[in-house]
Amino acid sequence: MKTILDSISVKVDSSKKSKNWILRVYPSKKLHPETKRLDDELNGKISQLLGLRDLRKDEDQLVLLPIGENGVDFVLLSVLDAAKSSTEIRNLYAQLSRQVRALAWDAVNIPEFENEKSHFLAAMEGFLLGLYTFDQRKSKKAKLALKKVWVGSENKTELQKAINETIAVSKGVFLTRDLVNEPANIMNPTGMEKVARELAKSPQWKISVLNQEAIKKKKMNLLNSVGMG
Repeated sequence: MKTILDSISVKVDSSKKSKNWILRVYPSKKLHPETKRLDDELNGKISQLLGLRDLRKDEDQLVLLPIGENGVDFVLLSVLDAAKSSTEIRNLYAQLSRQVRALAWDAVNIPEFENEKSHFLAAMEGFLLGLYTFDQRKSKKAKLALKKVWVGSENKTELQKAINETIAVSKGVFLTRDLVNEPANIMNPTGMEKVARELAKSPQWKISVLNQEAIKKKKMNLLNSVGMG
């Protein structure tokens, strides 16, 4: 089944593909390694702009820096210390993706965290999950400008495989959220069957549907009672 993630390309590439970046900075204003590399290319522009901010007030927050030079328009920083858990990083990057959506960026660079693969994959999962909206019952659908996410890394093959798995998990979460958010008169047993049959179009799936008579015959009385409402 299609989700909003099907309209977004997430590719690993070591070159710079977008004018907008998502990076990290410590509350002390020390730059994470991937941020320091871009700062050096920008002749210290990120450090210069950070010098005007009190990041102690912005901890666990987002900082948008206008760059406007050397092919970089904006840098969106997450104020993130080294002690954060994967869950905290996932939640923060969900905030980042919602900010990217609000800024209507069509593409963004997210460089891989140096020597922090598990944290980076948590960040990517949070970023993807943060794009979720439920507007199936609305006449006016939410628009998403984002079409490309470029992940900066030299480790292309291995990281792309891990990211593809993260995308698959995120699509499953989106589907589950859709099922939960649908009203009970829509996502009833008949509605669930429709979804299951759609999923079963994949060659990896096989489906068997039991009608009420078959459910009673198998003495699945609790399931029958729930299905009757």
